[in-house]
Parts: sequence; structure tokens; C-alpha cells
Amino acid sequence: MKELAKIRSDVVGSLLRPPHLKQARLDFDAGKIAAGEMR
Repeated sequence: MKELAKIRSDVVGSLLRPPHLKQARLDFDAGKIAAGEMR
């Protein structure tokens, strides 16, 4: 267990967005969908 205590991880950057979320953002920015449809 002591060996596992030495392992570290750091969060770097952000998570990748799935293609459908990227498309929804583009559609929202272009005025094609409303904010409520983004949820």
C-alpha cells in the first residue's frame, strides 16, 4: 500500500467533448438552436 501512496496524478487541460456536443455548440453559436436545447 505504501507504494501506491507514491503515485500521483495531475489534471492537465480539459476533457475532450464528443462530436455531438461540439456540433451543438456550433449550432447554438450560429443561432440554429436555443440554449434550452443544449441541455
